[in-house]
Amino acid sequence: MPQFLDRWSRRVEKTWFFPSAVAVMCFLVIIVPLSIGGLHASGDLTVYLSFAQEFRSSLLEGDLFPAWTFDNVGYGGVGLRFYPPMAGLTTALIASLTGSWFYAIWIYFILWLAVGCTGVYLFVRDWSTPQQGLLAGILYAIAPFPVAEIYQFSLYAEFAAGAIVPYCFLYITRSIRYQRWSDAIGLTLSLSVLILTHIPTTIITGFSLFLYALFIIERRAIGNTILKVCTAGSLGLLLTAFYWLPVITELEWLKHNQEKYSTAMAGYQQWIFPHILRAGEAPGYLVPVYRNMDAIIILTVAFLIPYFLILVIDRRGLKERYGRLCASVALVGLFGFFMSSSASAWIWSQFALLQKIQFPWRWMTLTSVLAVASFAFSLPLLLKTYSAVRTFALMGVIGMIALVIVYDVRQSFARLNTISRTEFEDMLRESINPSGTSYEAWWPIWAKSDALKTTDKVTAGARAVEIKTWHRDRRTFAIAPGLGETARIATFFYPHWRARVNGAAAEITHDENGAIVIPLSAEYSSIELYFQEPMMNIIASWVSLGTLIILATALLIFGWRNIGRRSLWFTSIIGS
Repeated sequence: MPQFLDRWSRRVEKTWFFPSAVAVMCFLVIIVPLSIGGLHASGDLTVYLSFAQEFRSSLLEGDLFPAWTFDNVGYGGVGLRFYPPMAGLTTALIASLTGSWFYAIWIYFILWLAVGCTGVYLFVRDWSTPQQGLLAGILYAIAPFPVAEIYQFSLYAEFAAGAIVPYCFLYITRSIRYQRWSDAIGLTLSLSVLILTHIPTTIITGFSLFLYALFIIERRAIGNTILKVCTAGSLGLLLTAFYWLPVITELEWLKHNQEKYSTAMAGYQQWIFPHILRAGEAPGYLVPVYRNMDAIIILTVAFLIPYFLILVIDRRGLKERYGRLCASVALVGLFGFFMSSSASAWIWSQFALLQKIQFPWRWMTLTSVLAVASFAFSLPLLLKTYSAVRTFALMGVIGMIALVIVYDVRQSFARLNTISRTEFEDMLRESINPSGTSYEAWWPIWAKSDALKTTDKVTAGARAVEIKTWHRDRRTFAIAPGLGETARIATFFYPHWRARVNGAAAEITHDENGAIVIPLSAEYSSIELYFQEPMMNIIASWVSLGTLIILATALLIFGWRNIGRRSLWFTSIIGS
């Protein structure tokens, strides 16, 4: 047995082993279930695909981040303006390369699962061993919550955000331990990608990183640590200013910001652990959802048990070099469980920002990462304890992992709301196109569905209309002389739309359903309607671009220095 473990340990350290293990996990967790059961069908799938299609069409037009969508029977919307772009942009790029939206979803999940497993592996390996890093990476692939995001809830952006979380913890740990600016840049990039992927996960991770840093910070280097971490955070904000500045300044113009989208069944009160206690008050179709969510939370938190068992049985092993780091990982992971449970209800009731997260179970994104990291570190220590306890612990660990796998198989295959490839293509053709409609939450607050009943692009009473151009952010048309004092445009009103009538600026208003209305004179009218970004947003975009150039230059400098050090090391070896 010792010889077998020694050979296995040496094999794990081979450079090919971990990528091979990730490939196997992607095959088992993504490809096999999707091949047999198909995709999970939900309203979220429709939303993500509509965003991805908008990105694809805008990329073909040379616009990387479009400010206005082309859906809702042409009336458009602001979904891409407010929803973080990473998920939709990634899917659009994959679909462009493969030519298939159906397989783009598959590759999307495979890509982000591999990114997440690698992030957990690097995070654990940095302060532990390659073997423990491998264990953590594999366990992340079968952690119940990420699997549920694929097969139960279709949380595409949240799944990608969960894969980025371990990199945030990796680089804040390295920034504090090694005091290197290169690691601070890694933290900047990780936070930036997270901001551009999922806002609730960004808020959750921000709170947790602050708590985690308080636990592991070294007093002797507190000044340098604060400087590096604050610089990393500030650069992350500058790098993503092009996205979050319009979101913050224009949020009151978005329907999703209305109270109904964070209250009632979208409110935190209905989604706090244990959910089953609210089953009597909930609609019948939610009872299985409540039951599944409770099981997911319990199984996720179970990965923290080995660490706390060691605290009870024999804490001497925790006094090693990285004992405080491991304690911090376990405690912050437990904090994620606390924030998803009814014990934190008072905190939720006091902070409006938390309530915008909607669902307390979203903290399982954090706990899934930290719990498997804690498990990978604690398991070898637990198995070094007294023989009687060791046997019991080993049986418990095997039983727990088996239970997680069984539950994953159940939630991956035993699904009622699935969609085949044919049904997927039908949905794509009928709903996710310019003639379809998007989720109303991503409309401007003035927009109403009754507006869509009028399909003519421009109406001006009995006056003839000639459409010249009709692009995403610019429309030109001409209206013949005659009676009629206004022109109604089949475009939802938004304060950044501007109009010129016969070369002169014209005031834009909206009708009772939120469609744009432009005043006219009785003479011939040549009209240009265009979307104009405020100067503040334009400046923010240039600031983000400048920050990107600075960071890229810094990375090149650090990379060149590393190459130089390796060359000196190689020369010294040859010379000796």
